[in-house]
Amino acid sequence: MKSLVQRIATLGLVGGTLLGSLFIGGLRALALTQEQIVDKLSTVPVFIIVDGEGRSLMASASNGGEAVEVPLVFIDGEGAEGFLENAQENNEPFAAEARVASIWLSDLYTQAQAQGGETVDFAYIPDSEELESAQAEAGEEFAGVPLFVARINGGYLPVQLGEETLVPMFFAREDLQVLIDQFEQQTNGAEATIEVEVIALEAVLQKMESPDNEELNRLLEAVRLFPDSEVVEFIRDRQAESGN
Repeated sequence: MKSLVQRIATLGLVGGTLLGSLFIGGLRALALTQEQIVDKLSTVPVFIIVDGEGRSLMASASNGGEAVEVPLVFIDGEGAEGFLENAQENNEPFAAEARVASIWLSDLYTQAQAQGGETVDFAYIPDSEELESAQAEAGEEFAGVPLFVARINGGYLPVQLGEETLVPMFFAREDLQVLIDQFEQQTNGAEATIEVEVIALEAVLQKMESPDNEELNRLLEAVRLFPDSEVVEFIRDRQAESGN
């Protein structure tokens, strides 16, 4: 199977750009269907800590002033393993028989839907290095799981994958750079200013379920989420170690 970086390099850049912003106001629009959201989240591996019976470690959160328990979801596997190792060293009650498990974000979403929840009903733990990159790009404190996307001439830089025109959003700043470098090579120094925008995953998921207007809905239909290539390699390495 090709590495994520190799797959990014095979994406074809589109001559024009898709205009619009993820946070423009206006008339209400139909949300993406559950099937569409599941499809978009099916490319995103995440990590949870489960006990001996396979139950996920929960975290306390506030929902409208009411205390609720939500699954603790890690974006990177090393962060999840480090969290569990620290808990085991401190003899936390849950840690003795606990383990880190990888799961598609689409599966978590489907489970939450079955229980009447939403995609935002999780306590997301971002990759610390990507969070630092997000704060450097934004020039201020960043809250949430960062997604990196390229902007050009007032719109988002689209790519062609087969017959689809996509707006790629990356969990890793370095993976986005692969796309930016490819664009600059293909344009051969033509004047075009590429800007990197950082958007919280939580905000994107919320907009998928409740967009502000039809233009935003069309943009979200084109969004494709690309997981961190290092996370993909992490999963592959763990699978090789376990013989799967």
